[in-house]
Amino acid sequence: MEGFTYTVIQPAGGGEDSGQGGIMQLSPEMTAAGASSSWWPYFKVADCDTVVARAAEQGGTVTAPAQDIPGVGRFAFLADPAGAAFAVITSTPA
Repeated sequence: MEGFTYTVIQPAGGGEDSGQGGIMQLSPEMTAAGASSSWWPYFKVADCDTVVARAAEQGGTVTAPAQDIPGVGRFAFLADPAGAAFAVITSTPA
C-alpha cells in the first residue's frame, strides 16, 4: 500500500493467502488526529457494504465507513452495541 509499510503476519511456510494479521506504524498525521495503538480483529465477509448496513440496523456503530484499498479489498471499522471494536473486509479476488 502506498505511503506506509504494512507487515503481514503469517505462519512459517505459509503461502500468500495465509496471512493472519498485520502491523503498521502510526504516522505523525494519525497520532496528531488522535489515533493510538490498538488491535482490530477483522472478519472476512462476502459483501462489506451489506454487513455495514446490517450492523447499523442492529445497533452497531460504523466508526469508519466502507472504503477501498486498491488491490486488497473493501473494509470498514465497526463497534458492536456494547462498544467492542472490529473490522470487516471483502477481499479483492485474486
